[in-house]
Amino acid sequence: MNRTNKKGLHMNKAKMTAAFAFAVLLTACLNRLSADEAKDNTDATTNAVATAPKVAIEQLGFLAGNWIGTFPGGRWESAYTTPEGGMILSSSKEFRGDRVVMIEFEHFMTIEGEVVLTPYPFGKKSSTTFKLTEFDEAKKRVVFANPEHDFPNTIIYERTKPNELVIQVIGTMRGKEVNQTMTLAPVDGGA
Repeated sequence: MNRTNKKGLHMNKAKMTAAFAFAVLLTACLNRLSADEAKDNTDATTNAVATAPKVAIEQLGFLAGNWIGTFPGGRWESAYTTPEGGMILSSSKEFRGDRVVMIEFEHFMTIEGEVVLTPYPFGKKSSTTFKLTEFDEAKKRVVFANPEHDFPNTIIYERTKPNELVIQVIGTMRGKEVNQTMTLAPVDGGA
């Protein structure tokens, strides 16, 4: 094996090791979020949002899959797990050109009979939790809201077509109403 091949092999092993370490770290971080911690996050929104519809997290299975598409200013990739075990986990990357400029994880779970979403922008746990406020099973549309938060204060997920997931992030930035939309398609072409 010549020097170039050894270096290339070393880089591939390094990339694989880094990817594996990232996956282990993500799993460990999200596993540490107990129902008690998530309950603490919902205190600010407990009375702020009208009574949410009774929805089982399994009804959000339409999110599951690997998705890719556009976001204002760049490309977006997301992966959502199935709701098996009573929770959904997601990981997302935003690209500008070939460079990742933002990562985010999401944790969907049921607390005291209500489905909540806790984001981890830039991989860091947020103190903000969003409660499920609207659900339309026929349209495969779910709305999470936290009116106390500036941006976002509303996150909408909708399967507008069989092979399309649209995510809207709505709120106020610098005093102006902002509505950012991501239109995603399954990575493998089918959902």
